[in-house]
Amino acid sequence: MGIGQSLGRSAPGAASALIGGLQFLFGAVASPLVGLFGEDSATPMAVIILIALALAGVCLVLLARPWMSHGEVTDEPVRSE
Repeated sequence: MGIGQSLGRSAPGAASALIGGLQFLFGAVASPLVGLFGEDSATPMAVIILIALALAGVCLVLLARPWMSHGEVTDEPVRSE
C-alpha cells in the first residue's frame, strides 16, 4: 500500500481509490473461485491464498522494483542503471 501511495503523490485520492477498488475486485474474483473448488475442506481457500501471495510477489518484483529507490531517504547514493 505504501509503495502505491508514494507513487501516486500528485493525486493521492485517486491512488487510494484505485488501490481500494483493486482490492475489492480481487476479493470479488477470489471468493467464487474458492466456492467452485468445493466446500468440504479448507484446501481450496489455502490454494487461492497461495496464488494471491505468489501474484503479489510477482507484482512487487515487476512493478515496484524494490531494489531501486523510490524516494526513500537513505545515506547511500542511488544506483543508476
